Amino acid sequence: MNFDSSKILVPLELDYLVNTLRSPGPSVTVQNVLGYLYNYLPYVKHEHNLKIVIASFLNNPVCFGSKVPDYEENYLIIEPTLPVRTFYNVIAKELQHFVAFNPKENSWKVLPIIAGITLCKETRDQLLPNFIENWWFFRNFDSSMHSLFVQSFQIGMSYPVSSDVTDLALISLALKFRLTESLHQYFGALDSRVIILRLISLIYGPKGGAQIYKLFESLKSDADMDKLQLRDVFQLPSVKHLNRLSLLLEMLFQQLSHALNCLDVVLQSMNMMMRFDEDLSQFADSHEVFSKEPAQSRHTSDLELQFWTLMKSILFSQVIIFQGILTRFVRPKGAGLLVSMLLSGDQVARMENEYREVCLSILHCLCHLNFILLTVGQGGFEGYNFIYYVSLEIIFHNSMSTRFEESTSLMIDRSGKCPCADRSIKITSQTANCFTCLVCGRIIYSCLPSKTRRLFNMCIHVRFEIASDRTLHDPRLTEAGHSVLLAYFSAMENTVDNLRKVLTYFELLAVQFPQHLSAHQLSVAVETLGKKIMTNSIQYENSYYKSSIDEFLHFVYIKCLNTVPGQPIKNSKNVVFNSAQPVPEIEASSTISQLEKSSGTLNVFEENKGEKPKDLSLKDIFSGTEAEASEQFGIRVSPNTSREGFIVALLNVVPYLPLSIFVHWLSKIWSLIIASNKNEQKFLIDRMWKCLSENLDLNRCEVAYDWWFETIRAAEVDIGHQPTLFKL
Repeated sequence: MNFDSSKILVPLELDYLVNTLRSPGPSVTVQNVLGYLYNYLPYVKHEHNLKIVIASFLNNPVCFGSKVPDYEENYLIIEPTLPVRTFYNVIAKELQHFVAFNPKENSWKVLPIIAGITLCKETRDQLLPNFIENWWFFRNFDSSMHSLFVQSFQIGMSYPVSSDVTDLALISLALKFRLTESLHQYFGALDSRVIILRLISLIYGPKGGAQIYKLFESLKSDADMDKLQLRDVFQLPSVKHLNRLSLLLEMLFQQLSHALNCLDVVLQSMNMMMRFDEDLSQFADSHEVFSKEPAQSRHTSDLELQFWTLMKSILFSQVIIFQGILTRFVRPKGAGLLVSMLLSGDQVARMENEYREVCLSILHCLCHLNFILLTVGQGGFEGYNFIYYVSLEIIFHNSMSTRFEESTSLMIDRSGKCPCADRSIKITSQTANCFTCLVCGRIIYSCLPSKTRRLFNMCIHVRFEIASDRTLHDPRLTEAGHSVLLAYFSAMENTVDNLRKVLTYFELLAVQFPQHLSAHQLSVAVETLGKKIMTNSIQYENSYYKSSIDEFLHFVYIKCLNTVPGQPIKNSKNVVFNSAQPVPEIEASSTISQLEKSSGTLNVFEENKGEKPKDLSLKDIFSGTEAEASEQFGIRVSPNTSREGFIVALLNVVPYLPLSIFVHWLSKIWSLIIASNKNEQKFLIDRMWKCLSENLDLNRCEVAYDWWFETIRAAEVDIGHQPTLFKL
């Protein structure tokens, strides 16, 4: 038998330490134990070793055995040898002397140390014994450290140093700075414009920390997660402290003056961030792992979770920075009410023109990052709402510029550039289209088409293509396209040409129901179209139809009549048409898809998931959203067949019928119900009674009741009259 001497296990220093702590000799004292720990703990490199040492120390019989040492000896375990004041005094004096010895070379070196002391301040105050006795001392200590930091920062940034030293100083400032403080005291004569550009470059520049997302390309499996978490991504200083760096930038932008040379800084910063966002969206599209929405999958790998955690940090970081940029415009530095009133018209016009350009860039950035928002949500982060709505208000204020038309056209063109097959796969293309649907909707609501005819027509054309695309299998994108079209039809003028468009659009709805549209969505769309047409009827001469109302109702009626009874449909969840907006002004839920409300694990998606916002102008007349069957005590409230779906959609128009044709169309709808099969009849009669009894004004209600009880004689044949169930 051969003996390999190389396999002999040689005891290490750690083994001797653990053995001494667990089985100390008779001569070992408390001082010896503390000395061992003092000499070894600063050099621990592995978490497991630290656990072993601490566990051995806590089981040490000398310090924690059955025979408790004297108080004087054991007190050393909980109290440093030096008094607290002496300990902090030594630190303060050494730092001050170190800077005074060579300010140019040593100033930047103390910045991270003072920043660390500042971060520990709250914990120090909580654990400090005799707080009242030591309060004055630590107040003076904190004040001296603050003064030393300000002095060292200004000196360190005044001399030419390497980019690494500058970045270290700026990160230290971000950790030290508090929002209640004034930035001016830190900068003194330093130019804040230089600081802003360096910070933006530190985060989003070509070599910035946020570029670390490209590392995910080389990480193929969860086996690489240790490397990912410990060193390469989340321990990178500019990523680890991304939130504090963003808050510092927010304050810098807020306090930036409105001089012309300052606008260049804002535009340069926006351009750098926009290039980063474009590259990021292209990266997500080019990698299959990250180009599909993980929220739709119950099995999301740790690698994907970490990627989306980083994406969420980037989104929130940019939102914080945009807040500062827009706040600069909304609340100019040093401009109170009186100063704002004294601004000349030229100054106000110049500021508005400047910020239209800035807001266009912000919208482009949000468009590129929309895939993050719709994946992980915003989790109640109200900053997104602020920048989104303020940007739109600034852009739409007064008039639409040619630059806006060109920029928005480019955004719409880029988002619709991908072939349909790709759009059904690539998450960034889908979400960019959703975002442009949102912008198109706002253009339709906010602008007169006569002023932006080309852009207006482009919005409608592109959205109609999306809504009618049969190869597109993204319900959210189809839904957003329909929302824009409904917004257009709600805002259009009632003309013969526009009525042709309405009828063409209804044909599209009929073709997509029930494969791509639910019965509830069909009802909302038909109600929206009918309400618009009936508010301002067009009278015809020498035509088969008397008016535009008559033509529209007959068009829907014929579709109901030609639909064969008994064709089943998939009874999907009721989802009203959403306008793809981040959240409405009064609703703070996140905009992640609501198609899947349960998940087996808690992760970044579940923590931020919430219902998508409802477009308040497009709610169903039957109380907005349908109640589940269980809430109606077993009474069915959703159509089960195609015929039921079309007739219920026609019933939604009843509250808007003119009184002159009210009874006539009630009778025609009744004939459709009678021509249906028995199961459909029972459901449709209940829905018709619900419409007549709950959704009519007093005049129509009186006419409807007379028709129901006198013409139909519903009471005699015992139809309808289901008890109304109220929710308290």
